[in-house]
Amino acid sequence: MAQNQTAAYLVDRIETVYGRMTSKIKARLLGDVNAWVDWACRRWGFWFLRVEVGISALAQFPISDTSTLTMKLGRWWDRGWLATSSGVNSYFFAYPTQTITDPAETNALATTQRWKYAEIGRMLYCKKYSNTGSLEKDLEVLTPEQFVMAAKYDSAAEPTHVTWQTQNSISSIIFTPEPNAVYLYNFGVQLASLEPLTRNDSTHAMLEYYPQTVITAGLVLAAKYFGETRELATYQAELYGAQYAQIMDANLTPGGLIGGMVADTRTRMLGQNQTMRSYASSRRAVGRGSYRRRTYLGGYYYEGT
Repeated sequence: MAQNQTAAYLVDRIETVYGRMTSKIKARLLGDVNAWVDWACRRWGFWFLRVEVGISALAQFPISDTSTLTMKLGRWWDRGWLATSSGVNSYFFAYPTQTITDPAETNALATTQRWKYAEIGRMLYCKKYSNTGSLEKDLEVLTPEQFVMAAKYDSAAEPTHVTWQTQNSISSIIFTPEPNAVYLYNFGVQLASLEPLTRNDSTHAMLEYYPQTVITAGLVLAAKYFGETRELATYQAELYGAQYAQIMDANLTPGGLIGGMVADTRTRMLGQNQTMRSYASSRRAVGRGSYRRRTYLGGYYYEGT
């Protein structure tokens, strides 16, 4: 971060740019900005909502005794890595957030990770690993309706399917069958939203990567507070693009600052070579294919499965 982009910085910038602010409006501003960030994240699913698995966990393999794993929160021992317990089929989803601990510190590396329970927007994958660190299989991710039809309640065993359910903004990951031992899984998920800004020194990914977007959203709110229609139209056009700001049609791709974030999200995972590889089967696509020997006149070849 070029500056110490915290909640205090955000409110100060909005107040400075807009030029006037009552104490009552200032008191409610941060809560309304949090509500807008929550709406925008759920609406567009930005790239920074993805919680990829922690690569540092791989250095801990092989794991001779899973009881020695240091749990961060619940049964999560690294970002995206869950160790099940025998006889327990449901686990609250948890991940590490970032909170600035020193308001005077401007170095983005001077942040600390704080684990919290959160809401899953999408579950991208669930992979099972052996204690030696080898990928063994993918668990099928089901919708709750599919899960109910596939669930087995008669006995505990190694899980074959997984789903998630959300209540009070906290998601639970649920396995079937119920695990009968400690199994190691990693998950790729997309959060539904970001942790709200509740303290002067708190921050989150949108404020870190796109501070001007959050500031402009605050200016839109300020213009609404004061009933300034001209300022409102100006800031809305800057935030969403003129066309989207006029009709706010969900079928349109926004422009402006939000449009830039949407474009970043679409291209974030693309490399310089954007050619997609093709595979003979879904098993080969994830590196677990096998081969059959086929014969033909004068020789033979191997066919992937």
